[in-house]
Amino acid sequence: MKKMMVWFSLMIGVFVLVGCGNGEDNTESNNPGLDTTKDEAKPNDSADETVAKEETTYKNLPITLADVIRIYDDTHPDTDITSISLDTSFGNFYYTVEGTDDDNEYELDIDATTGKVSNQETDDLDSDEAGGVKRQAEALDLEDIIGIEKVSEIAEKEVNDGLATDWDLKQERGKVVWEVTVEDSSDQETEVLIDAKTGDVLA
Repeated sequence: MKKMMVWFSLMIGVFVLVGCGNGEDNTESNNPGLDTTKDEAKPNDSADETVAKEETTYKNLPITLADVIRIYDDTHPDTDITSISLDTSFGNFYYTVEGTDDDNEYELDIDATTGKVSNQETDDLDSDEAGGVKRQAEALDLEDIIGIEKVSEIAEKEVNDGLATDWDLKQERGKVVWEVTVEDSSDQETEVLIDAKTGDVLA
């Protein structure tokens, strides 16, 4: 009888141990509120930003020509703009604006995505340009200027095959003109000169 009781006690002990073993901490798998996939397929914000930046073209630039003129005027009031250019650097679009008053000339870069101003420069005008000479000769009349997208369409249509890559707004032939560089599929570049007010192709 004693042997039977001992054997029975041993069996109960075995069952208890087995039950405890099966009841090990399964908190991670059984707790529905615990994120067990935190290291899986997380969105990569920096990668998304890179893709978005790569997809930026002259057709969807956040900073428009009107924005650029306003930013320059806020930075250098009481001066006149003498040229505006737009090109790309390492996949980023940047405007470069030049201007003048009677005795100094100014230059700055504007990020076409953020509007951030950088690389500001101020220089004295040469004696033959000072006293308002350069200002009177090169100041741009910016009323009713054709924008980047429209002038690009005109230039690309003129070349028939290609994509506009660089833009320069300046004074030439007594007019305010856009000089647009169009690159075709064979990497050949063609410069198209366009009246910035009428859209007429000049060369």
